[in-house]
Amino acid sequence: YGPDAFSFVANDGQTDSGEAVVSVTVLMAGFSVYGDEGVEIGDGVTIGRDGVGVNRASSGSGPKVWELSVGQKSIMSDPSARAVADSVRIGKSSSLYNVGYNDWDNKGKALGTATKPLSVPFAPLPALASFGAAGGSDVKVSAKTAVRLDAGSYRSLKVDPKAQLVLTGGVYTFASWDVGKEASVRVEAPSEIRVLGVVNVGEKATVGVKAGVVGLDARDLVVQVAGVNSPNSTAGAANAAFTAGKNSTVDAYVLAPNGTVRVGEGVFGTGSFIGRWVILGKGTRIGRWTDINKGR
Repeated sequence: YGPDAFSFVANDGQTDSGEAVVSVTVLMAGFSVYGDEGVEIGDGVTIGRDGVGVNRASSGSGPKVWELSVGQKSIMSDPSARAVADSVRIGKSSSLYNVGYNDWDNKGKALGTATKPLSVPFAPLPALASFGAAGGSDVKVSAKTAVRLDAGSYRSLKVDPKAQLVLTGGVYTFASWDVGKEASVRVEAPSEIRVLGVVNVGEKATVGVKAGVVGLDARDLVVQVAGVNSPNSTAGAANAAFTAGKNSTVDAYVLAPNGTVRVGEGVFGTGSFIGRWVILGKGTRIGRWTDINKGR
């Protein structure tokens, strides 16, 4: 998994074409939530697809003492999925499937098959694609307006509250993303978003696939974030590399290996959330890939 590329030459029976290079991003499979150092899952969270994992033992700056910390009344509902981490804490009335661990504090239920010991590091995070510089102009979508945007390199993206941005598909590079309250950013064809800075998705905002487009799901929107937390590099820093605000909807494969992926209270997501650390707020729901446009 991670970025890859291949080249090819076409021949019409007489002459060769020039060499073309195709870049692809192979998605990490088997985990809807995966952290390099830590994952914190709040109360009342439902993970409806795939597993939860942490790659390695924390350096000590993770969300909790436990690499994988699960609050109360949170569940994994896929019996074939795994929950793996060097240390795992399962809160009261919570349940995880097929737990792999070296140390745990289990006040809930460990369903399926538990495995001890677990070899860590478990699996490295995917690498980011090779980012070019964010050039071109800033993109601003004013409140209550709608804009379409073709692939290309841009500086900052700012989508005002209740505004709508439709991405026509392809590879986009931005310096940063700021999506306002109740705004939306949707793709109508497979798209890869490369953000050199940070991504902020406001309360009740939507990032995902345009409704009514046949054949697309959350895997067709890849958001790669190179930014770091601020004002410090700890998991709980005030500003995360990727933030999804309260009651927002995110239908995408999100990768932020240099910082925290913070998913706010009541968020509905159908993709994957992968970061140095991942924090899921109270009542978060992770659905199936194809459950797009079902967040609210």
